[in-house]
Parts: sequence; structure tokens; C-alpha cells
Amino acid sequence: MLGGNCKIGNDVFIVLNACIKENTHIGNNVIISMGAVVFNDIKENVIALGNPARVMRNNEDKKIFPHPIAKSE
Repeated sequence: MLGGNCKIGNDVFIVLNACIKENTHIGNNVIISMGAVVFNDIKENVIALGNPARVMRNNEDKKIFPHPIAKSE
């Protein structure tokens, strides 16, 4: 759920049931976890989770899944 006038950067992944307050800015390469409630701006290249959402660590790999998923042949 996104409030009005939110600014979402590139390569942002917002998981199910996350809520983002109006006029909030989310930087590039950010992951917002499931059920997170974002009240404040989130800087670039981080993973945020919780209620209220807090930055837990850097998104160093700049992708959702850190390892490729092996395909069975």
C-alpha cells in the first residue's frame, strides 16, 4: 500500500502487506520487508523491516536473492 506522493527509486522491492506513508521517499536498491510500516524516508542500498520500519542492514548485493536459484535439469 502506497500513500499519495511517494517517490520510489529504481530496483526497489516492496514485499506483500507493506504500508508506506504519504510523501515518503524510498531510495534506489531498497528492499522493504513483508508487513513493514514505513513512516520515514529510507536511504539507498538498504533492507528495511518492522513496524515502524527500520534499516536492518545494507543491501550489499543490490538484489533480492543473494544466490542464484539452481534449476533442476
